[in-house]
Amino acid sequence: ERLGIKRSVAVILLFVLSTVFVIAADLIFIPDLQKEIMNSYAKFPEFSRQIQDALLLTAQSSAEKYPFIESSIIKLVDDVFGPSGFLERTLSASEILMQATPFIMALILIPFFVFFLLKDWPGGMKRGMDWVPASYVETTISVIAEINILVGKYLRGLAADCFVVGVLASVGLWLVGINYPIMLGILSGVANIVPYLGPIIGCTVSSLVALMQYQSFDPVFNVVVL
Repeated sequence: ERLGIKRSVAVILLFVLSTVFVIAADLIFIPDLQKEIMNSYAKFPEFSRQIQDALLLTAQSSAEKYPFIESSIIKLVDDVFGPSGFLERTLSASEILMQATPFIMALILIPFFVFFLLKDWPGGMKRGMDWVPASYVETTISVIAEINILVGKYLRGLAADCFVVGVLASVGLWLVGINYPIMLGILSGVANIVPYLGPIIGCTVSSLVALMQYQSFDPVFNVVVL
């Protein structure tokens, strides 16, 4: 609007540019990402077996000095990889469908509502101000404008932060020779939204991939340092 573009046209232009960005990302990055996901999904049974072997080997090697570590690792293997373990429950088709349905609905509904919120925001503000006493109108508008500026800066900063972390994680994992660097980088970037816990999640998943790939803890150390 500051550039003299009509608001409805500006909103449509914003959505067009967003669509172009998504298509460009799809053409450039998605094929490699899709290949990584399909490859990891096809090898998942082998991955889970490798993780079990690595954990059990660690348990055996530490049994004499640290017997409590052996029992803890064996219990972890049973809880995660056992017949009624975590992976068996989360990888069922019905469970995946239940988890994916809200996400798919959000992809459809959120752009629809955002379009009309952006387009009709000034009119909605005017109607809202009709309910505010005249003596508080100026203060209310000032506070809303300040909130808008601060929230916008926060969200843009958070997006930039996650993007930088994701790129650095992908490049770093690629340089140290870990499989699926793009997928793990995206996971690290998205997880970075959650303070403190996010980096731990990204590091843990990447470390498990390194452990499966090399059957050694030296690459895991490299991932932790990264």
